[in-house]
Amino acid sequence: RKRFKGCGVYFEVLNLFLVTMLRLQHLRWKEHQDSVKHIRKRRTTSRTGAQEEIVTATATSAGIGTGTKNVGKTPSDVTDTKHNSKSAKAKTSAKDSSGGGSAYMQGQEILEWQLKRHIGRYDSSTVLYHALEFGNFEACAVVYQALSRWPEAIECRLYSHRTTPQDVLKWVRKKIRFMSVAYQSRLIPRVLEFWAERQLPADRLEECLLSVFSDVATALGQVLFARMPKSMNPGGSDSGAADGVNSRRAGRRAQEGKCKIPLFSWRLFSKLVKHGIELLR
Repeated sequence: RKRFKGCGVYFEVLNLFLVTMLRLQHLRWKEHQDSVKHIRKRRTTSRTGAQEEIVTATATSAGIGTGTKNVGKTPSDVTDTKHNSKSAKAKTSAKDSSGGGSAYMQGQEILEWQLKRHIGRYDSSTVLYHALEFGNFEACAVVYQALSRWPEAIECRLYSHRTTPQDVLKWVRKKIRFMSVAYQSRLIPRVLEFWAERQLPADRLEECLLSVFSDVATALGQVLFARMPKSMNPGGSDSGAADGVNSRRAGRRAQEGKCKIPLFSWRLFSKLVKHGIELLR
């Protein structure tokens, strides 16, 4: 900063520095994911081996096997021994996993701090491009938030693996409800997909939407009725029997998560219909 500040090179150096940090975070994330997969595989293998030894010990004590590995031991002794061994392995695995995760989290905190501190001194479009390229939605959200572009910031947060359902409900109540219909129509679909992909209870999101219904009714109606399967539309069937079959198929598709819409109750849909009728009047 001391060497390049005050000249045009500082701008380029800062861009290169932030892009390099994004690349480093991407490599750390891949390393962390690989270590998690390795730990899960090792746990599965050790669990299978422990079960096989318990079965062998049980068979030996019953006079079925002839092995000498567990002679003089009861099945409970073998079980306790394997349990202690598994506990030790689990602690070691947890230590390894937390080590990789902490390196990623520390690097992410430093990156986000640098993005906030130097906002306006680097090319935000270049940084956003590379952040999206590496899948670092948290960094994108930080840049958008620093630029006071809340719709884009919330949209990036909704794609982040660190976002919790409580965060989403808070954004709906305190941010999305005060946005324009255009921005709401852009964010509400992602909120519904977030909820459906994680198979979260629909009643929590429904209560939240009902609490701010007057502010999001127009955009919510557009999104829900546009994404509703044709088979759920009464006008899309030629007969009563076909309508019943289509409704059952639509219900199965909704339960399978293919519609990307949580299973809301008819109370929400009835309020949307009443709101649409009032608009037409």
